Amino acid sequence: MANTQFISRRFLQDPDQKDNPMNPKVFREYDIRGIVDVDIRDEDVVLLGKAFGTYMSSQGKRFVAVGRDCRL
Repeated sequence: MANTQFISRRFLQDPDQKDNPMNPKVFREYDIRGIVDVDIRDEDVVLLGKAFGTYMSSQGKRFVAVGRDCRL
């Protein structure tokens, strides 16, 4: 949980999103869950991807494996 809090506080602050920030309730201990276009918007996904890439780069990582759940 500490890494998620670090990422959300430090990197998920987009000055253009001040009036409409990302929903903090989507962050869970081991994943991110929410309803598309309700809890998680397209802008949130882009910002999260940038945050994850920045964090991994700061840790010296060059490659990551990403999985997904195929359920609707």
